[in-house]
Amino acid sequence: FTLAHAYRATRSEAHRDAALAITRHIADADRPTGAGVSWIGGPPIGLGDGSIVLFLVWAAREFNDGGLRDLARRAGDRALEQA
Repeated sequence: FTLAHAYRATRSEAHRDAALAITRHIADADRPTGAGVSWIGGPPIGLGDGSIVLFLVWAAREFNDGGLRDLARRAGDRALEQA
């Protein structure tokens, strides 16, 4: 999040590349769980997986990345399953 904002301020591709690399690292750490995906198995709302989902929704829009949007949706499916 911070690096993406640094990119906006500086237009330094190094900041954007680092932000994308960190985002992909987080996305790649998902694991299939129930009806969707999870990361740490924490609460689907607030801290835990919920925070990761909110970050992915933001990142999908920031980087115009449909794959991140789909991953966030699958994590949302898991949250609904737990509701």
